[in-house]
Amino acid sequence: MSEPAREAQARKLERQVLRALCAGVPAGSSGSLPGRVRELVSGYRWHDPVHQTLFEILGSLPGASPQVIREQLPARLARKGFPDVAVDEFFRPLTLSNRQVEELIRQLARGSG
Repeated sequence: MSEPAREAQARKLERQVLRALCAGVPAGSSGSLPGRVRELVSGYRWHDPVHQTLFEILGSLPGASPQVIREQLPARLARKGFPDVAVDEFFRPLTLSNRQVEELIRQLARGSG
């Protein structure tokens, strides 16, 4: 796979994981999903600065409902220097099971570098 294709795939994977976090996908047997993501991707180098900032913001809202996240996200992104991010894409319905989300997280973690 070419470098641009790998980059595009990494960004797509990042978006999927962030969508799961924004949607408030319930935790599986392994604990809270946000906690699991932080644990698995602690050394991950995000390919999109907006995605990294969004991840940091979500980490500062532990236990927040999708509604609270949706209400606070635009202002928090703006304060971090990203005033024009279309956050709606992160709240589109998610059709993945918890198991599939955990696999996406593992894929993201394997992409650390």
